[in-house]
Amino acid sequence: MSAALRKLIILIFAAGLLFGCGRKHSRVLETDYVSAPQVTLRDQLAQVYNRVGTAKNGDRVDVVDREKRFAKVRTATGLEGWVEQRYLVSQQVFQAFQSLAQQAKDSPVEGTGSTRNETNLHVEPGRDTRTRSKTFGAEARDS
Repeated sequence: MSAALRKLIILIFAAGLLFGCGRKHSRVLETDYVSAPQVTLRDQLAQVYNRVGTAKNGDRVDVVDREKRFAKVRTATGLEGWVEQRYLVSQQVFQAFQSLAQQAKDSPVEGTGSTRNETNLHVEPGRDTRTRSKTFGAEARDS
């Protein structure tokens, strides 16, 4: 085998490795936020799955795929896994709730309470508004 042919084979092999390594990061569809106290990242969409990791309330995640009621997300630490879409809110909804919290932070407390069942919180008035969040006690979550 000639030296030129050997160099060509090594170059093709190295190029294949270089381009193959970059395929792990998928195209980002959108950026969402976790709106549940803690969600489990699944390795697959099946009743039997492995737990890849967890994400917590307020964590920013990149959505790289969607499948029925699940979204495949990538966390800031690079973990990828499937979560139920109901545990995610868009950046717009997250910012709206942050803005409401900022506006109300100096307001006096008029009463405290808790719920036993899921409760819907709407950023905008109206029963059918799309921007809403489910809560358990004081934690906000999207439906």
